[in-house]
Amino acid sequence: RRKAQAKRGSSRRKREPAARPPRQEARKPPKERKKEKEVVATSPREELRQIFLRFAVELAEAEDTADLVKVLVAVDRYVDEVMAVKNRQ
Repeated sequence: RRKAQAKRGSSRRKREPAARPPRQEARKPPKERKKEKEVVATSPREELRQIFLRFAVELAEAEDTADLVKVLVAVDRYVDEVMAVKNRQ
């Protein structure tokens, strides 16, 4: 059987990498994007919630590894915002 497979080649086929769908439009850097209507936070809890939601949205919008790295590098900005809210309490 091994000789037969050697003549025919391996029975396992290599998979081709999955093709990425083409991008619809180039993404703008985070600073140039339109800011969505911000909800006025009435409590420190709501302010923290909004900060974490913005972080989650930026993570979800990251289309490739470079975008994801940019968001993760900017995590200090979110930490600073959280600390500012905490210090106001």
